Amino acid sequence: MNSEDNIARYKEQYWNNISTVISNILLPSNKKRIYFEQVYSSVYKCVCEGFSENLRMDILNLCMSYLHSINHELDNKVSVLDEPQKVIATVEELNQCMDAYLISTEKICSVCSYMNKLQREDSKENLPQSALLDCFCRIVCDHRLQHIISFIENSPPFTIQPTELRTFFRNLHFTSSGQYAKLYPELFSRYIANVLPEMREQDLEAHIRELSRLQADWRTNMEARCPQQGLKRPAED
Repeated sequence: MNSEDNIARYKEQYWNNISTVISNILLPSNKKRIYFEQVYSSVYKCVCEGFSENLRMDILNLCMSYLHSINHELDNKVSVLDEPQKVIATVEELNQCMDAYLISTEKICSVCSYMNKLQREDSKENLPQSALLDCFCRIVCDHRLQHIISFIENSPPFTIQPTELRTFFRNLHFTSSGQYAKLYPELFSRYIANVLPEMREQDLEAHIRELSRLQADWRTNMEARCPQQGLKRPAED
């Protein structure tokens, strides 16, 4: 166990610099130039001196603090809206947050690559990207997901743009390492390949019915958006 003097030295010599860099990485609007060579050196020395566990926990806590602020900010943004706009705005905001956080965690894990290289693969002192993404799921997604899924399943097609939904489910699938797809396999399978087991011959009829339903929904939606206005097909003249 590190003494109080060692912890103070760790904070002063390493963590203060590393935390500034990670905070800058986490903020999408940040325009400050990041000198990765300097922080690579700090992480390397920090790990070599035996502070891997301190560094791992401090990075996780810093990311969780950032995610709590994101969660609170998202609540404030959508609280003034009514259904269905509240859910639609939540999906759009979550997409933006997940896109930005995925990029940030890739950079953070790159910065901390020495921590993983110098430890065994199964060491608790490692900091894989999945650990940082799990924080996002627990803090930002878990308590919202059931309501969003229920809304999507019970809303008319195209209530949320298909491109927005495709991005949403792709991000959720990657962020949760496939765990959300296990909870809602039928819905995820519309947007993510290989979520369901391989189709068997006896499943073909149900698959055809589902495709027919989706096509009918699409036609109904297009007719509602683009009424014929008295136009006929050439064959009807």
